Amino acid sequence: KEKFDLKLPEYKNKSEVFYNIMDFKLMEEKSKEKIEKSFDAKQYNILTVGRICEEKGQDIIPAIALKLKEKEINYKWYLIGEGEFQIENYIILLGKKLNPYPYFRNCNLYVQTSRQEGYGLTLTEAKYFLKPIISSNTAGAMEQIVNESNGIITEFGVDQFVEQIISLYHDSEKCKCIEKQLQKERIKLIENKKIEEK
Repeated sequence: KEKFDLKLPEYKNKSEVFYNIMDFKLMEEKSKEKIEKSFDAKQYNILTVGRICEEKGQDIIPAIALKLKEKEINYKWYLIGEGEFQIENYIILLGKKLNPYPYFRNCNLYVQTSRQEGYGLTLTEAKYFLKPIISSNTAGAMEQIVNESNGIITEFGVDQFVEQIISLYHDSEKCKCIEKQLQKERIKLIENKKIEEK
């Protein structure tokens, strides 16, 4: 909208931003379905959802995973999307899923490693399920995440992600603060949805 208004200032007061419509009731229902690969509650479960490609940045996940292993973090990282990686003891490639919501509901942390990203629906989904988020500093992420409030924004890079993941892994209080902020936002999201439906 900002760029549009700069190009066509005469339409500034006539242009609005409409975000993608989310069906929170359906997401809630689908999140309770059984999944083939259940999370182990004794370990830290990280989730990333998206096409496995350079743009989405998942190519740096194996290097992040290796450093987390060296730091003796007890975790599994679940990827929903199509592509291939070979760190099978730490990364579980689930392939494409029509229903990712049980994974959102049950993970401990959502990580988005994108090099570029518009307004990402997966961030909205993770926020809805009150999950701490670590995301690279894309324009879309910065539109949804206030750093250190409702999630973490970091520079794109292996060491930067490792540092932030380890920080949240060890700081349950910080995770609780993020969850409380997300809870407030979720109430507003649901209220806005009810208004839209009327």
